[in-house]
Amino acid sequence: MRRNLWIIAAATIALGACGRSESTGSATSTTSTSTSGAGGGSDAASSSSSGTGGSSGKICMAGNVCLQVKQVDAGGTLATGRLAVVWYPLDADSATPPLVAYDVAFDPAVTRIDIPYGSLAPATAALITGDPALGFARIGVGQDQNHDGKLDVTELDASLYGVGVVGVVYSQKAYHPSPASIAAVLPEGINAGTHAYRIIPKSPGSKLDQLGIAFEGTVFDLAVCSGAPRCMVPSPALQ
Repeated sequence: MRRNLWIIAAATIALGACGRSESTGSATSTTSTSTSGAGGGSDAASSSSSGTGGSSGKICMAGNVCLQVKQVDAGGTLATGRLAVVWYPLDADSATPPLVAYDVAFDPAVTRIDIPYGSLAPATAALITGDPALGFARIGVGQDQNHDGKLDVTELDASLYGVGVVGVVYSQKAYHPSPASIAAVLPEGINAGTHAYRIIPKSPGSKLDQLGIAFEGTVFDLAVCSGAPRCMVPSPALQ
């Protein structure tokens, strides 16, 4: 079965013996403005740095998903690689292939990464599924194993060593409250357009985390493993 970033099974990651941890990481809100409204066609110019740019003290501007690089193991040196945003079918057994929506070089010396929503390739119709119809994307860091200057899903699955502790969701319409069919995953409602959603840790007795509406300006963790022994990459359980 194809591995899916919604749940990363306990496995050896290419850069070291890294297993699955269900830690949900942390996110820092820099403003109290709500994320309601469309966020899909964002203004890329609102951020002076996209992809691998940005300083750690920089405010996260509207229209971006902002990530703070966080090394999750105590020792070792983070490797260069590539960072991708990938649209996945919510059903891990779906025959629809994932789509790499965004792919840039990952420089471990850069600690803040801002990705404009407008820079993401839109999900294909086959990846916008369910009722309501939603698209789901995750952010990962891996190695360009065939050295062709880009990261494909197979390479990301095989060499994954970093995970954005955030979910990215696309919806054509806003839903407040969420329809009953998706409320178990998105209990706080759904905003129109493309938005980053914070991880809500699973409640006692539940096997799954949830996605909650995040304040505009939230900076999420990009948890990265150096490959040191027993490095644990946080992996929200959302499927």
